[in-house]
Amino acid sequence: MYILASKRAGGLVPGQGGLAVALTVGGLVLMPLGWQGSLTILSDSNLLALAVGTGILASLIPYSLELIALRRLTPNTFAILLSLEPVFAAFFGWLLLEETITGLKTVAIVLVVSASVIQTAGARRSRRANRKR
Repeated sequence: MYILASKRAGGLVPGQGGLAVALTVGGLVLMPLGWQGSLTILSDSNLLALAVGTGILASLIPYSLELIALRRLTPNTFAILLSLEPVFAAFFGWLLLEETITGLKTVAIVLVVSASVIQTAGARRSRRANRKR
């Protein structure tokens, strides 16, 4: 549903306007839950810079790239690419944070990616079979 809703929103709102509204609304909705932490962040310029940087790197850039990709790719292709996120998370966790990638984590990553590929391939076969009827 996330992929289809994002594709529709990206098609309805030109540019990154829809994303700007969504991030603003999301921030305003969650603001009451974190107002005490906000006071601490606003009083320290280093924390404020870190929070802004995290927001840009963790939300703005990835979601912007997702909207651009959704406008150019089919939902099935995008779903497979999206399922690769755990692979990149594990890789960068290992590279930047020196996290250990255990066997269990590797199996979990392989299962997530495999499930997406199998589901997408199965959906394609179903559509082809329905067209032949």
